[in-house]
Amino acid sequence: MATTKRKGLPEVWASSITAHLIGEHTCLFQPWMKAHYKPLDKRPKENPFDFVAWKVEHTKLMDEVAAKYNVQGWKLDREVYIRLKGQTCVFVGKADLIARKDKRVRVIDCKTGEPRDEHGAQVALYMITIPMVWQAPMLADF
Repeated sequence: MATTKRKGLPEVWASSITAHLIGEHTCLFQPWMKAHYKPLDKRPKENPFDFVAWKVEHTKLMDEVAAKYNVQGWKLDREVYIRLKGQTCVFVGKADLIARKDKRVRVIDCKTGEPRDEHGAQVALYMITIPMVWQAPMLADF
């Protein structure tokens, strides 16, 4: 896969570093490459419909979860991009749902596959960075 160097600060995606943060992966070359270079082309998987099927299933799951929170009176934001510029890199992520009620906030990341430890680390990163992005304190609600 051909790549091109990113302009400006490296971009570190939450989903690219969570397995490293919990010690599941130890080689730091992959997240370093993803942070400093972006792909010019993305080769399709053997079955290009895999992504389409996953997207349909994921959207359906998000709709089901959102409906439950709506009934309980939570205000929901869908697919919230998080971008936090630091001195050495830009932290980037996308939370599936952010639910707010009173002064409480829940970060919800819908997963269609088996739960993994890195999923919890991803939500934790969002919970740490969102108050900095919003420049407002947040009372996490579990």
